[in-house]
Amino acid sequence: MHEDTDYAAPGHRRIGGQLLIRNDAGHVLLVRPSYKPGWIMPGGGALPDEGALAAASREAHQETSLTIKVRRFLLVDRIPANPESGAVEGYNVVFDGGVLAADAISEITLPKARPGREPELLDFKFVHPDDLVAHCEPYHLRRVTAALAVLTNALAPQYLELGRPVTNLDEEHGRA
Repeated sequence: MHEDTDYAAPGHRRIGGQLLIRNDAGHVLLVRPSYKPGWIMPGGGALPDEGALAAASREAHQETSLTIKVRRFLLVDRIPANPESGAVEGYNVVFDGGVLAADAISEITLPKARPGREPELLDFKFVHPDDLVAHCEPYHLRRVTAALAVLTNALAPQYLELGRPVTNLDEEHGRA
């Protein structure tokens, strides 16, 4: 059994990193994965001994062929375990990937599928913030919207759970 002082065998969690990337018009870069519904920000899961920032940069490069300069940390979004799907608890860290110039956008190339497998990504596009609801699953819509709010309103980085801001940390954890 796992105990909270067992540093050699901690509980299992996923760590991911994503980049909020925009174009000159303020539209958000989304990619459409083949393995789940909806559109998401570029990024993905961290490998063993890899931090969320390195994972976000590596995955964004794999998914777009671009090397993105990360500007700053925007938020952390905790996703509880899902016993129905078998997914373990996860934390997604979102960073500001900046604004891409038109010449960089024209260089975006999605990864090719491995032989005998479906491609990881089916498409990419830049989406106006008002149109995100038509593209993203609800939890991801909340995450993208919160990241945009931190960025455009110069807010402090945020802590979310399933894309919802946790505003009163003491109350959320029974310390009111």
